[in-house]
Amino acid sequence: PVDVVYTLELIALDVPGATNAWLPRAGLTVETRRLPGDASAETWDEALALWERAGEAAGRAFAEQVFGGLPPHEPAADFLVRFQGWLRIGQAGEYALATVSDDASFLSLDGRRIAAWPGQHGPEEGVFGQRHGVVALKKGIYRFDYLNVQFGAGYRVVAAWRRPGEKSFEVIPASAFVSAD
Repeated sequence: PVDVVYTLELIALDVPGATNAWLPRAGLTVETRRLPGDASAETWDEALALWERAGEAAGRAFAEQVFGGLPPHEPAADFLVRFQGWLRIGQAGEYALATVSDDASFLSLDGRRIAAWPGQHGPEEGVFGQRHGVVALKKGIYRFDYLNVQFGAGYRVVAAWRRPGEKSFEVIPASAFVSAD
């Protein structure tokens, strides 16, 4: 018989106060946490502080992409959702990355803050990529992070891009995320 050994490559994260923090180098995950009271998400830093204060996860799963209109886990109101994973850039060039959301959302690559739509709002004023940032990217794999703060009920999240040479935004397809398969 042949022994088969599977290994999962892990990277360590420098997270203050965290122990044994690690992230797989493939896949896109989605995690939901309950929104703490006295919440405000007018800035990236406020949203990240809410995430830390929220404590344990209400639910975790793999996701194909950042595109949805139904909360991924309970609760159905007053929650935070965070998508984290690895985005593959196949062509170097200037990319516009956009967020469309019901309430606050923030998108970063490799810790670099790219797009933000803070505060409480509906998704209508962002459906054509109005809430975007532009970044020059080399071919490669980037750490992807998308944080949404949902106040009350309702839920819409979309991460979109306009690739080099393209005129309009499209939802970042599942094929652009490094698969965990």
